[in-house]
Amino acid sequence: MHAIVRFIPYALVMRTGWARHAWVVAVVITAAACSPVPDVSRHSPPPSSDTPPAPHAARTVEPPITAPAVLPPQPYEDATDVLPPAPSRTGRGTMHVVDGRAVVGDGTRQSCTAAALGRAVARGGTVTFDCGGPARIVLTEPLRVCAAGGCAPGEPSVARVRIEGGDAITLVGAGAGRLIEARGCTASEGGCTGAPVPHLVLSRLVLEGGAAPRVVEDDERLTGGGAVAMDGGRLTLDAVTFAGNTCSDPEASAGGAVLARDMVAPVRVRGAAFLGNSCGLGGALAVVDAPLRLRATTVVDNTATVAGGGLLLRSPDADVELSMAMVVGNTAPRGAAIEHETAEGALTVRDSRVEAGPLEPDAIAVRSLTD
Repeated sequence: MHAIVRFIPYALVMRTGWARHAWVVAVVITAAACSPVPDVSRHSPPPSSDTPPAPHAARTVEPPITAPAVLPPQPYEDATDVLPPAPSRTGRGTMHVVDGRAVVGDGTRQSCTAAALGRAVARGGTVTFDCGGPARIVLTEPLRVCAAGGCAPGEPSVARVRIEGGDAITLVGAGAGRLIEARGCTASEGGCTGAPVPHLVLSRLVLEGGAAPRVVEDDERLTGGGAVAMDGGRLTLDAVTFAGNTCSDPEASAGGAVLARDMVAPVRVRGAAFLGNSCGLGGALAVVDAPLRLRATTVVDNTATVAGGGLLLRSPDADVELSMAMVVGNTAPRGAAIEHETAEGALTVRDSRVEAGPLEPDAIAVRSLTD
């Protein structure tokens, strides 16, 4: 700070009467001493165009983020169980023998393949699964079982095959072909001198999306059966679900899900479900020249384009028994629930619900094979 002070003689002050204004002088001196130095730059002329502007201060730029984002933990192992399990992969898979039974898989879904199942079935006996949970196995060609005169050259003969799914296995055809074929000794040829072979048992499985070949491409004795077709031998279905199986030839084929024919021993069906299958004859099940014992089974929403929306039963003299069954919601031009074609065979229905469909007033159509 700078102070500007003028010294005025005392006599002059007193003589001119400035004394009474002395306090004004003191205030002026004090204010001048405390005032800042004026900033003359504000009154400077603007810089010429030839003068380069002062550089700005450099801005600090943060480096880009290059580290990968860290994904949050995903504890979703249990949640995958609510989704339909993916089909098993193709490949050789795993099959081993434990206590005399064939086990498909090593505890992982990828190890349960169609090839491994085919090797287990060819071995015969009981087949179980170790897939680490529910699994879907896609079959690109049928599983084949044969015995006695039903085997082609080079095919292994087995007396009994039991496929036990444990309510966790689905065999899928994806509409590309039949799932299981079986041939054995037949009633018409008298080849069953002892117990009928092979004995095919399917238990606690789901079979879906099978499709029987066209008649011109199929075995002449296996014209139908989208999921299972069996000629001769013996067939037992225990708590099996058949869904969405069909016949590629909808007029001449029989058994959208199952065709069983030419058997001495009765076909036994217990606790099964036939849902949404279709064919020309017998939308769900066709039993031809063989007895049938069907118990505690549901046959719903199946379709036949000719006859027998639910069941086709055709035999000159074989007896058929249904007990605690529900055959409803099936459609066909004739015999919406059951088409029974026989000469002397009896049809017995006990404690069951059998209803007609929307296209046919009669739930059961009886046609004599002697006509």
